Amino acid sequence: QEAQQWRITAAARYDELTRRHPEAFADHAAHFWLTVGDDRPKGLQLALQDRANRRATRAQAQLNRPTPAI
Repeated sequence: QEAQQWRITAAARYDELTRRHPEAFADHAAHFWLTVGDDRPKGLQLALQDRANRRATRAQAQLNRPTPAI
């Protein structure tokens, strides 16, 4: 239950940071959403945005990450 509250807090903060500073936080937010944030479409969108902005190696790696089995 405590972990869920921290995830909700982190999700709200990442949403705020990516609205205010998209180029600075797209990488971190993508990683969050693709892992504990559990929102693959949002994570992929941010990874694509990050790759377009910086041609970042990590963004490409996140886009290549396989979809986890549920």
